[in-house]
Amino acid sequence: MNKRKTLFKNRYRVSSARFTYWDYRKPDLYFVTIVTKHFICHFGHVENAKMVLNDLGQFVHEDLIRINKYCDYVRIKHHVVMPNHVHAIFEFTKCVSDYKTNRFGPLQKKSLSSVVNHHKGRVTKFASSRNIKNWGWLPRFYDHIIRNPYDYENCCNYISNNPKKWHHDRFFKTKTQKNM
Repeated sequence: MNKRKTLFKNRYRVSSARFTYWDYRKPDLYFVTIVTKHFICHFGHVENAKMVLNDLGQFVHEDLIRINKYCDYVRIKHHVVMPNHVHAIFEFTKCVSDYKTNRFGPLQKKSLSSVVNHHKGRVTKFASSRNIKNWGWLPRFYDHIIRNPYDYENCCNYISNNPKKWHHDRFFKTKTQKNM
């Protein structure tokens, strides 16, 4: 039996939000939302229905684009960086045949969780190097498996129109982080 399960009797384990039957490394499209801790607006602000990125927001944007250059198995099809969250469509393009977990836990190499975790880590490292106060991500992220072309179009429209609808967004906050 797993030492952690024995020690805590599986009481403090938070189950994954991912589908247990789904292989998140297979070629498919995923709509992802990643949110900052406490919904703090670290990435900039919306002005006249357009997102105005600060340095950290610009880094987030550029890092998402860089994923297309250094990962040969995933592409960012469409994305938007909002004041306190990011929406992106990830397209996994290659099938990974080995189904091994890494030695640190259930995170699989070349999976959606792995790509998101690495992105979050690079952004966190950049934020730390700039001494940004109260920086952090929520520990999890939201994902939606895109099922068909109509679903893909809806996700793209949602991403494109998100800055226009910022004041009605569920993540809307009026205060921004001032130390940027």
